[in-house]
Amino acid sequence: MIAPLLSLDHQAEIDARLSALACGQGEYALSDLLFSNLYLFRHVHDYRYFSGPLPYIAGRTYDGAEHLLPLFELQQVDVAALSALLDKHGCFYPMAQPQIAAL
Repeated sequence: MIAPLLSLDHQAEIDARLSALACGQGEYALSDLLFSNLYLFRHVHDYRYFSGPLPYIAGRTYDGAEHLLPLFELQQVDVAALSALLDKHGCFYPMAQPQIAAL
């Protein structure tokens, strides 16, 4: 199943999730995690939105590497579920220092 290309229909839900992830991270919050930035580069990076209990955005880097941007707290998810996501999409990107430390 191919998820839909990121669209304006996803903005409200994704903005809310990005805001929740940035809350409390202070100086460690990732500054480029804005829906407008993701939307602007949706075609270049083939950004796809996956909704559900573990929502995320999957895409490709400029050199073609697959990655996913989790829209949930990684440390609150079972390791097997995270591993399954990595098997499908390569790596988590980008990651803020507090996210990495929490793992």
